[in-house]
Amino acid sequence: MARCATSDLDGIASLSSLQELYLAYNDIVDISPCSLLEYLQILDLEGFACCIKCYMLIIRTCYSLIYSLHASITLITSDSIIRLPRI
Repeated sequence: MARCATSDLDGIASLSSLQELYLAYNDIVDISPCSLLEYLQILDLEGFACCIKCYMLIIRTCYSLIYSLHASITLITSDSIIRLPRI
């Protein structure tokens, strides 16, 4: 779903067996629905600006997540903006 101008992830929980999700360069602000994807192994968030709480929720709850592609992701907190380096 990379570069599809997607703005939300409504209904993504119904894809419960999903293992790879490529969301690079979309307009999604709330990525927390990804935390419901129990078998998610690869998550591509390149080009994202999202809430750090949402990002950390996914990292903590997706136990199968082995690789998070986060090149050029911008994490937004209440008082600062953190840009993660390209990996």
